[in-house]
Amino acid sequence: IAHQLYRMAAEGNFPYEHANSFFDPAPRVGDGLLRLDINGVITYASPNARSAFSRLSWNSALEGQLLAEVAEQIASPQSQAHEEALRVQLSGRAIRRVEMENSGGTIELLVLPLIQGNDRIGALVLLQNVTELRRRERELVTKDATIREIHHRVKNNLQTVSALLRLQARRIEDPNASAAIEEAAKKGGHKVSVPFKPARISVL
Repeated sequence: IAHQLYRMAAEGNFPYEHANSFFDPAPRVGDGLLRLDINGVITYASPNARSAFSRLSWNSALEGQLLAEVAEQIASPQSQAHEEALRVQLSGRAIRRVEMENSGGTIELLVLPLIQGNDRIGALVLLQNVTELRRRERELVTKDATIREIHHRVKNNLQTVSALLRLQARRIEDPNASAAIEEAAKKGGHKVSVPFKPARISVL
């Protein structure tokens, strides 16, 4: 595989043109590695790659399997709902970053075509276990939604309190007391200007 990449570099086919965004985040030493033939069949799977697929409940050998078919069998329906079908994304014909998920975890696959001259001869697939990362992201989204809901409810409550204070301010005969309540209404989230209207109403 290394020699194939060296040859691609010598021929000017590697690094891939206009593909920097696909390498964010960058590949890591611990990533799993698959080698696909020109038809998308797995010809080599590293131990880390086998471990990643095992976590997603694939217990058979990977070598000799069509990667797209393996993915379709283990991926949940939600992770298959992409613009392109998994069969197209994992064919090895173009650079793709694909995420597969089921109840066992989440793995991210980076598909890299192998080129010899002007011909595609297969593909490399780097696999990264992102289960923990996605779990933390979901927790952050949930916390953010909860905080926004709390802020919304607090704002509504303050608006209600402010409205009640304005009503009280209109009923108080003492100008000083009315001004104090009006100031409290402003601090409650409303900039109000309540004219003093004496009334024969006993409050508090």
